[in-house]
Amino acid sequence: MVTRLWGLGPRATPAGTNEPRAFPAWGPGVAEPVLDAAAPSRLHCRIVSRPAGLYLPRLGLAVTGGPPDSGSELLTQGASDVSDIASNLLHLRDDIAEHAVRCGRRPEEIQLLAVSKTFPPEAVSCAADAGQLLFGENRIQEAEEKIPRCRGGLEWHLIGHLQSNKAKLSVELFDVVQTVDSLKLAKRLGRLAVGRAQPLRVMIQVNVGDEPQKSGTDPQHLEPLIEAVDSQASLRLLGLMAIPPYDPDPEKVRPYFARLRELLEQVNRSRPRPLDQLSMGMSGDYPVAIQEGATLLRIGTAIFGPRAS
Repeated sequence: MVTRLWGLGPRATPAGTNEPRAFPAWGPGVAEPVLDAAAPSRLHCRIVSRPAGLYLPRLGLAVTGGPPDSGSELLTQGASDVSDIASNLLHLRDDIAEHAVRCGRRPEEIQLLAVSKTFPPEAVSCAADAGQLLFGENRIQEAEEKIPRCRGGLEWHLIGHLQSNKAKLSVELFDVVQTVDSLKLAKRLGRLAVGRAQPLRVMIQVNVGDEPQKSGTDPQHLEPLIEAVDSQASLRLLGLMAIPPYDPDPEKVRPYFARLRELLEQVNRSRPRPLDQLSMGMSGDYPVAIQEGATLLRIGTAIFGPRAS
């Protein structure tokens, strides 16, 4: 039996009406709408019954634990976030291709990394069913629990800060570590990756915004770090990664994307085999990142919806 979940809000109701529109939940369960007159742009669903671990991708809601008592559990999600992961991916890929063509690039030069942090394995499965194969996680502990529960054939990238004491787990869990930012970490990863069937692919994170609270190597220290990675046969350097200072105006982030591209160009002038990967750009600024040469976009919200605060 396929149950239906009622949505309330701008995206969930037919235009010009106040009537809720039903759409199927991606799992067994029963939910009833709860109207919040004080916040009509919010979607509220009272879960009446459902099994443990139910995930409702169209809402971006994860439900854990056993059935609630007397329908008392209330889950809230912004109505504007109600979307289908597969549909989000389709529109996002089209948009990425359009932006690439506009600036004279080939769409196939740009890969999409789905940032699945805080979202359950069921969300990863929905994206994988839609053809998404690259996923990014920020935290080792979350990845340790999530990745074994996901299907095989996916490529996992570590995109969060990596402490040396978690390096062993990162080598075991991930195909790519994007956040190498010190000689100590590079050498430790190199030692731990000895014996892998294939070298561990890595990227060097650069602190292009000179932000003391952020990880990443100083651009002035980039050359010796690259040499340290290159010297280890168990590691394969792909390129550079950066997390620029946040600004709601993508144009104000552009100089940091340009700086990372310039650093890669500078590095490649003396390399017999050029590096070709630039990991930069997220949901709010990826069009600008594409214009500045990004080859790997790290996007979460535009695929899975906003994360719970």
